Amino acid sequence: GNTNRYTYLPATEATKMITRLYHKAEPDSSIQILNQQRPNIIFIQLESFTADVVQELGGDSLVTPNISRLINEGVLFTDIFSSGVRTDQGIIALLSGFPAQPQTSIVYQPEKLENLPFISQVLKKENYFNTFYYGGELGFGRFNSIAYRAGFDRIVGLRDFKDAALFNKWGADDQSLLEKYVAEMNEPAQPFFSYIITSSSHEPFTVPMPTVIAGDSPGAQFKNACYFTDQSLGRFLNAVKHKDWYKNTLFVLVADHGHSLPRNRRFNEPERYHIPLILFGDVLKDDFRGKKIAGIGSQTDVAATLLNQLQIKDTAFKWSNDLLNPHRKPFAFYTFDDGFGWLTQTDTLLFDNRAKQVMPVANRETHQQPDSSLTTGKAYMQMLYSAFLRF
Repeated sequence: GNTNRYTYLPATEATKMITRLYHKAEPDSSIQILNQQRPNIIFIQLESFTADVVQELGGDSLVTPNISRLINEGVLFTDIFSSGVRTDQGIIALLSGFPAQPQTSIVYQPEKLENLPFISQVLKKENYFNTFYYGGELGFGRFNSIAYRAGFDRIVGLRDFKDAALFNKWGADDQSLLEKYVAEMNEPAQPFFSYIITSSSHEPFTVPMPTVIAGDSPGAQFKNACYFTDQSLGRFLNAVKHKDWYKNTLFVLVADHGHSLPRNRRFNEPERYHIPLILFGDVLKDDFRGKKIAGIGSQTDVAATLLNQLQIKDTAFKWSNDLLNPHRKPFAFYTFDDGFGWLTQTDTLLFDNRAKQVMPVANRETHQQPDSSLTTGKAYMQMLYSAFLRF
């Protein structure tokens, strides 16, 4: 139907509240962390990579030694939350800066997909050459429609791997995927924008590597698969260090969503959505290497953050805040089955739309939530769904 089932407030009031959250304070007050304006960008979207496997984010140690090394060389945003729980929601949140919706996904409505902005389309206008790499079946999650619509010049999927039959359920493993990328991006046109989607850390967690993290529990198997992805990343970076384009390249490492494993997180608790976001590469100014940037933010904020670093003014990414703008309002919104989470520096609020009530938060004292937090969260849900219906 075309009616907004998340109508809680008068539209004018909801609009006012949400506009305030995205009040773009002095556009040039963003902290510039790059030493060049048109770097190549390699964006690596990590499957299910929860903060719980990254030691620097309070996760288990020894699972991701290469990512730890990158954190020491790059910029780590410590309080970033995914928008939803599925890969297709993650891609849209990252490439379009558009938040996940409960109970549906915009990728299954091609006519709406047409109206989303995409970072890759913006970069194409700036003469970037765009490549999209995924080891699996491109029909999954409508990746092919997304990549095509998002303006990728080359789109690689399972059919492009000659030994496809040897891989697991999800297609080419991460090491094979990254090796293919290295082989094909020998002398690409510059500047380029590449979007790489990993999949080895997805269930059933079968990876072509002797077991490093032993154990039969799902948590141990998951960590072992994450270790494999991390190891593949390490090899990949050693391989690309020798390419001519390496010194002009910004790497963006971020998860598509979190996971309940390895700590058996509840489906709606904030930690289930806490993900890493790391920027690294020779294009970072020296004083930002090893820097950790706190402040709650969302996966949807990556788009505005990147474009502002390139000093590209684009107003289409209305749901995206610049994480490097000290004046932004720090918050994150995420959706689960039929409800939302609303996080600010002081509040954590979970709202179940079916029961029309606030839910308790695991491992936290449930104190009386300020009404303003509940109202803002509801206004956000309402405005988001109304935007979704209008697309």
